[in-house]
Amino acid sequence: MARLTTKAVDAMRPGQSRREVADDLAHGLYLIVQPSGSKSWAVRYRVDGKPAKITIGPYPAVSLAAARDNALEVARTIAQGVDPRKARKDAEQARAEAAAATVAATAADFVRLHCMRHNRRWQEQERVLRRDVLPRFGDMPLEAVRRRDVARMVDELGDRPQAARVALVH
Repeated sequence: MARLTTKAVDAMRPGQSRREVADDLAHGLYLIVQPSGSKSWAVRYRVDGKPAKITIGPYPAVSLAAARDNALEVARTIAQGVDPRKARKDAEQARAEAAAATVAATAADFVRLHCMRHNRRWQEQERVLRRDVLPRFGDMPLEAVRRRDVARMVDELGDRPQAARVALVH
């Protein structure tokens, strides 16, 4: 093992084959040098006695210090009895679900699944949603919309009672 420094990482040249250079400060951290010259970071570890690897990211986008911090975080996750790959996958899935749970996505689903099926005048409901609700709340996560926000919007639609009713009900 060699102690990796930023200077040493910059100076490493590609060889004929892929090689992994271990860091002695962060257990399991490796610099991977490809024959093409690209460099990236990975952490090798064991889960249930089986070897596993998680890629951290490319160098220099991920610095040596950041790679060491990541390797330490992986070690903490393993110490808690959790596979870091599973934890990362679960976090990505949670982020994707949160992004999909915006007011705009939910409004589109609502129009498609409820309004179109149960209301002959669904175009009016969709128009009110698009004109009055989505410009204000469209990109917001559903959990971020509060009752006071909706009440304020309905108050501002006071001169159009039908639009206020549709916006409030739907």
